Amino acid sequence: MRQRKVRTAPTNARTVISETCYLPGLETRTIDDEKLYVVTVQAGRTTVQVLHWEGAVPRQLANDQYRYNLNDHLGSCSLELDSEARIISRETYHPFGSTAFTERGDSSEQSYRTLRYSGKERDATGLYYYGLRYYMPRFQRWINPDPVGVSDGLNVFAFLGGNPIGYRDAVGEKREPVNKDIHLIWVGESAEALAAHVSNINNTVEQASGYKVHLYLESGNEDAFANVLQDLKVHNVVYLREEKLFRKFKKSPVGAIYKDFRSGDPKNFAFAVDTLRPYLVRKKGGLYSDVDDQYLGAESEGHERLGDTTLYARPDEIITNSPVRVPWENRGSRNAVLINNSSFAAHAGNKTLKHIEKEMVVRYKEVVKSEEYTDSHGRIGAGILELETPERIKLMSSMVGPKVFSSIIREYDSEANDIVRQAILVESGGDVQGFNDRRNEKMPLRRFIKVGSANSWK
Repeated sequence: MRQRKVRTAPTNARTVISETCYLPGLETRTIDDEKLYVVTVQAGRTTVQVLHWEGAVPRQLANDQYRYNLNDHLGSCSLELDSEARIISRETYHPFGSTAFTERGDSSEQSYRTLRYSGKERDATGLYYYGLRYYMPRFQRWINPDPVGVSDGLNVFAFLGGNPIGYRDAVGEKREPVNKDIHLIWVGESAEALAAHVSNINNTVEQASGYKVHLYLESGNEDAFANVLQDLKVHNVVYLREEKLFRKFKKSPVGAIYKDFRSGDPKNFAFAVDTLRPYLVRKKGGLYSDVDDQYLGAESEGHERLGDTTLYARPDEIITNSPVRVPWENRGSRNAVLINNSSFAAHAGNKTLKHIEKEMVVRYKEVVKSEEYTDSHGRIGAGILELETPERIKLMSSMVGPKVFSSIIREYDSEANDIVRQAILVESGGDVQGFNDRRNEKMPLRRFIKVGSANSWK
């Protein structure tokens, strides 16, 4: 990524040199004797900047000014406001990034905005800097080839597959292959309960023949599973209590939630797994699936066999199944359509998964703080079991399940957010042209995996 930019501008009398240095959340801009620090904080789709001058401040400007840049769903800065919410500048863009309209607003303050189309900096050359390569809006093409090769098509200069409205590229790279590992988790002491899923797990191995399938077992009675494990065709069984990764997980904030839900009634074990799965995929990369999710064969109408199919994702993108209407939310509610967390794929180090873990902790602590379900040990798992099933599932979903999973993905992935919004319209009887194609491309797991119906959470 860019760390320093120097620009020289010759004049009749001298050469003006401007320098910009880039740090996380901070830029220093120097032109001759003027030095400006720009502190940047992201707040949803709004970028907040503080302008601080070292030394002399330009005329008619005050030091430590606040600027608010309002961005659209692609991250493009369309409106710049001052600290009094007066418009400093306004700009709209053609689909491929050229300026369609621009004007000054009613604020008397000067614009110091550098972020424009797709939230990127446009240099004096007219090129947009994306981190890994430069984009030329005039030609609607990258000027550098795709650094990850032909994984997203043979045209390595094409910009977003010719669809800049529906897609966004954060750093100038396209999707990379997700490692071909499928992670299954089983928690508890009941070998008999796992035995009921042996046939389905073996079907996963068969239908995903190009993947390695790993079963992670967390039990205080591992010997009881010996006969069941012999019947499984998975590539290996990982005993979590022997793993350094699991010990680190239990010491983490989200691990405390796991211990709460794991320590009581088996009805909460599925929710304990909800807290472990994003951590596991963030550390390992690959594809997570519930043991009852069904991998489909080629003979399944409207579906495909996963086989050796490669899944592609950007570094912080989560590949999911399609949105579904969940039974525990009110049917008319927009919250009733969620992205299921029963199967998903991502790269190791995925930051969106980390955000999901953090949000789980925040929501869990809010419920603990309410003291409505909290016991003398500061845990809520046992108290929540007193609720009727729909209300219990609704609360758990909001804390650690599909609801928190959906909300964070929608916050950090504008494409996924649009698909969910369109799914809500379709569920309500609306007609969204091209919806199925966009959903299948963005959320490809629906082509290969049917969400399980064992309902073990009951």
